[in-house]
Amino acid sequence: MKTNLKIFFIIAFNTVIILTTILFLTNIFFVNKANEVDENRVFKGLWRTINTLDSQYSELAKLAADWGEWNDTYNFMEDKNEDYVIDNLSVEAMGLIDIDEIIYVNTNKEVVVGKKADFENEEVLSLSPELEKVLTSDKLLKFNINEKFSGVLFLDDRQVFVAGNPILTTLSKGPSRGSIIMVRYLDDERYEDLSKTLNLELQILPLNKENLPSDVYEKIYTQKDNFVTTPVDNKTYVGYHPVNDVFGELSGVAKIVSDREVKVAMSLGIIYYTATYFVFIIILSWLDYLISKNILAKPLKGSYKE
Repeated sequence: MKTNLKIFFIIAFNTVIILTTILFLTNIFFVNKANEVDENRVFKGLWRTINTLDSQYSELAKLAADWGEWNDTYNFMEDKNEDYVIDNLSVEAMGLIDIDEIIYVNTNKEVVVGKKADFENEEVLSLSPELEKVLTSDKLLKFNINEKFSGVLFLDDRQVFVAGNPILTTLSKGPSRGSIIMVRYLDDERYEDLSKTLNLELQILPLNKENLPSDVYEKIYTQKDNFVTTPVDNKTYVGYHPVNDVFGELSGVAKIVSDREVKVAMSLGIIYYTATYFVFIIILSWLDYLISKNILAKPLKGSYKE
């Protein structure tokens, strides 16, 4: 093999070794940094989730207060006039305030009226039996005839936002004539809206082993961790936060899914950098080879001649 060709292969081999070492060290450093950044992004997403849920509770609680502390509602609990039902409990009226179900309970914890809006068929139905049972249970109403409450409720087939307010006059005077309870379903459409607000995919799941990885369940249920984050793969990071229901009991988790944008970007950057550097070294090595070949091919000036 010619000397200058050997030089080319030596340069190329050394370049590969150096390039591999640089790539390995760079990958370790930047991937670790990317993991930290992505994890922090999920932590911030969980905090935004907490604030968003609190905002949802507060908004529904304010709506329940507006309707519950109103002379028309206060009088309705006494005279049961049909005009109130026609004007305020139609599909259109419930749609305007984005309410799926509403229930009026008197001080004896008896349902005076309860309605469920079927927006698809544009009709008003009776309350869901399971929801009526829960919303009129002693567990819920023991503290809300004269008190306000709001939060999330975990039913067998769905999760709902719920808020209740004592029924008082417009001046917030009593005595209370019962409680008004408003319900919003956590359906696909609402999840989609919340996910857009957070810029993250959101789900609220019942706290059980079927819904969570075993290690996540252990950390939340047993170790009482408030934040659990875990990478799913190179493109996705997941975060979990425990959620107390309207009874104040740990019953669910908020799960967010975040794209690992930083790691993906860094990985692509490393690949681009490596490819560019590799091409540059090949070109440089080839130029060096050509130069070496040209120099070695020419005799040195003043060299000895026989």
